[in-house]
Amino acid sequence: MKPIAFMILAALFSVPAPALGQPLPEGEIAAAIALGRSRIAGAVAIGNASDGMHQVLIVGPFGRIVDAAAKAAREYRPFDRADVTEEMLAPTLTVSVVPNKPLQMDGQWLPRDPVHVVVRPRDALDLKWIIQPLRKVSFVRDWTNSLGMKIQTGGLIAEFPLGQIPRGDFEVVISHASGPDQIAYAFPTKRAMARLPMDPPK
Repeated sequence: MKPIAFMILAALFSVPAPALGQPLPEGEIAAAIALGRSRIAGAVAIGNASDGMHQVLIVGPFGRIVDAAAKAAREYRPFDRADVTEEMLAPTLTVSVVPNKPLQMDGQWLPRDPVHVVVRPRDALDLKWIIQPLRKVSFVRDWTNSLGMKIQTGGLIAEFPLGQIPRGDFEVVISHASGPDQIAYAFPTKRAMARLPMDPPK
């Protein structure tokens, strides 16, 4: 199975990215390339959703370049500034809802596939604060239990306008076809790891 970070890149880069906001500074681009050459992953896991059935990852322009440079390093290929594409630099935040291995009860799989994902400031329940994705794609993962039974579980990859992402704590809300919504939080330490804009300390 391909690493999740590369599944994210392949799925989203197959569609042209919107040209929104300001480009990543050249110094940050150079830093991302250098970090990727050490084979560090660019996507940041902000944790599991509240039901524990999905892992949520975020990646912005900086992380996309890190992932691309890391992939090149693992394949013993060069990666320089000329290899950085407009899609990598797009001012968007990619949110990936990646399924964990589904639970089993009485020999039956209990998958819960996500159908939609939004971003909002933490604990902001009013719909006016909801940030909808610019686009989203679905993907599947294959699982096999000890008896050889196979099942596919679904995940979602969505892109959000980076300029609209809350500059403090925010949460990713995952909707399912049935059952309650699930939430994953992005705390300041995770924002910093993803090189997202942050409010200055008060």
